[in-house]
Amino acid sequence: MSHFQLLDVVAKVEYRMVNIPQNIGYIFENAGLVDKPILKDDATSSINLGLGFYYNTAPLSNISQLFTGLNFSFGIPLVEQNTFSSSDFSLNPTSTLEVNLAVLKKFWFSRFNGFTEIEFGINTFRFTGQYYSGNWELNTGYSYGVGLNVGIEYAITKDLNLAGQLGYRYVLAPTSLIYIDTNENETEYTKSENKEIWENSDLDDLNLGGLGISLRVSYSIPKLF
Repeated sequence: MSHFQLLDVVAKVEYRMVNIPQNIGYIFENAGLVDKPILKDDATSSINLGLGFYYNTAPLSNISQLFTGLNFSFGIPLVEQNTFSSSDFSLNPTSTLEVNLAVLKKFWFSRFNGFTEIEFGINTFRFTGQYYSGNWELNTGYSYGVGLNVGIEYAITKDLNLAGQLGYRYVLAPTSLIYIDTNENETEYTKSENKEIWENSDLDDLNLGGLGISLRVSYSIPKLF
């Protein structure tokens, strides 16, 4: 059911294989704020919720059903966090963030289409919480990533589509660890200057990419006005 689509708005839920080391919060143990790792175990998977906007570039490229996109994804690692006896130090759920530019090509066959998508963007992982009455954050900076996705989409109506997607994303290891304290002062720890923190945090083992399987729902907007 191919017809001209100016803009596709895509919502996605993804199950992805990742590797987030248990010791990634070592900096808090080293500072004496906690007496055990923040995570109970390594996180090996996450649930990611995404939203994307895909513009039909066919009028410019003369290639039918070719889209360029901008998408965002918020992830929740599937791992338990330890609890701590101190009421002064508390944690929010850990999270990941991903932002991509994408190129997507669809191949229509009646009410079905197969698609291929290439993504390039950034990834980060972060802890947030409270210490006394202030908020703090620990994140891994921004690491570059590239992804390849393939999928099959079914046209429920001419503008509403449902798709299954399989993909793989490669993400570079982080090059910095950034701590923002309760006074919003930012401290950056690099691998070359903080080898002890880096090694004890197992940051070289952090991988926010991996194999993923997704369910996508998209709505096509034929005209903006």
